[in-house]
This record gives sequence, structure tokens and C-alpha cells, in this order.
Amino acid sequence: MPRIKRSKNELIIRILEICRGDGAGKTKIVCQANLNFYTINPYLDLLTVNGLLEVEAGNHIRYRTTPKGEKALERLREIETYLFLIPPILLIESAIFEVLSSSIASINELLIDGFAVW
Repeated sequence: MPRIKRSKNELIIRILEICRGDGAGKTKIVCQANLNFYTINPYLDLLTVNGLLEVEAGNHIRYRTTPKGEKALERLREIETYLFLIPPILLIESAIFEVLSSSIASINELLIDGFAVW
């Protein structure tokens, strides 16, 4: 079965979800987000630098979603919802275009030398 590539937004949403509450270590994030240790680092860096995740040092480093990260998560979910709706809208626009095109063709058939034939 072909694998569908996830968008960066989808990956960020997933990481922020995993790190909610008590937070998560890198291994938990990697496993639950279905990534690898190489690809997770840029995302963790991006999210921590922008204040969406906080790093808790201790015996093990844990990443926790911040209040700013919670707000971002909410907004990203809204964006993903709208992006999900775009394909049906394009299909509707395409159908409208076909109807208009056939109507214009019908009107053109009625025109002879610039005069309408009624």
C-alpha cells in the first residue's frame, strides 16, 4: 500500500498533542508520531524556539506543550479543517464551470452573424 506523506502541519499537530499534559520524552514522541530520531529534531527545535513546547530537564528530557502551544494547536486544527474542505469546493466550482461552458456554447449556437435567432 502506498504511503501518504503527511504535511508539516499534521506532524506539528501530532507532536503538540503527544506533549500535552505531563509531556513526553523523545522516544514517546518518535513512536507515537511515527517518525524517526533524525526527522524529529528539526520539529522539536522549531517548536521549542517558538515557545510552543517547553523542555523540562531532569533524569530524562521531557517536552511539554505550553499555553501558547495549546493555542497554536487549536488554530492548526482549524486550518487543517479548512484545507480538508478545499477539494469538495474545487469540485463544485468545476461542475459550475462545465454548466456555464455548455450554456455559453448553447448561446453561441443561437447567434448567427451577431444576431440572436429567437
